[in-house]
Amino acid sequence: MNTCFLYLGIVSNHSDDYPISWSAPAFHGSTEKYKFSPVCPSMDGKLHTNIVCPVDIETQPEKTLPDLQSTQFAIDFIENYNFTSGAPFFLSVGFNKPHIPLKYPKEYLDLYPLSRINLAPNRYYPINFPEVAWNPWTDLRMREDVKNLNLSFPFGAIPDYFQVSKVRNFF
Repeated sequence: MNTCFLYLGIVSNHSDDYPISWSAPAFHGSTEKYKFSPVCPSMDGKLHTNIVCPVDIETQPEKTLPDLQSTQFAIDFIENYNFTSGAPFFLSVGFNKPHIPLKYPKEYLDLYPLSRINLAPNRYYPINFPEVAWNPWTDLRMREDVKNLNLSFPFGAIPDYFQVSKVRNFF
């Protein structure tokens, strides 16, 4: 069977697990290298490394995003696959979203208006919850906008106003 693997995360002990599990090398979008670059526009007119990052694709490095590159790679694979050969194939496509940073084309805001998004009802550290099971979101805390909140570690809750209304301040 022909297999193709689009890989955008760190799995399989920091390897693509090729050639053991796949018949083709994994695809890595060229824009993934900008994951931690300051590309998020802010009200101060500067670019930051924010957690929530609706962007104008035309202003991004290479005028695209990793998930858009993966989608295009998958479309190209399917469009160019020789279906008449009768050979089966397996295509695995991995996406960065909903992982950090939450960088996405700003026109998606119109598809999912923030006024229709509710906060999670159980978003605080539960009573009698084992500490080992708590995710302190250290990767989230590295983003500039979250870092500026000065949350207590490891159980500081992100303020409600920040969770939903943050994006409205950008555009």
